[in-house]
Amino acid sequence: MIEDILSGEVKEKDVIKSVEVVDFKKAFRNPDAIPEERKERLKDREFVLITTEKGCMESHLIPKGLKLEDGKWKVESKLELARSIKNPASWFRRYYNKYKKFPEEGDEIEVTINQRGFLRIDV
Repeated sequence: MIEDILSGEVKEKDVIKSVEVVDFKKAFRNPDAIPEERKERLKDREFVLITTEKGCMESHLIPKGLKLEDGKWKVESKLELARSIKNPASWFRRYYNKYKKFPEEGDEIEVTINQRGFLRIDV
């Protein structure tokens, strides 16, 4: 059991409590620490802030071509979305690959502890 904890293999079921669209100032804990060049690129982009019942809170850049309306994801542009999630490192792509949908309230997911000790959605 301790080996599992130390190796980072601890996973538990959790449920997404809220999915909220936010700007970059709310998506980052300390937006003032972001370099100006990066702020300029992100200032007009939307992020999703996801909170779970066990207290996990994550924010991720919403891929271009995808929009959250009334709690449901809508593809606005297939081409833009394809370009945005083509990269295997894309968080939205990895979430979709694991859960076969984009994150919504009520989704049953798994959470784990990352290397820094923070609770994270397992993708």
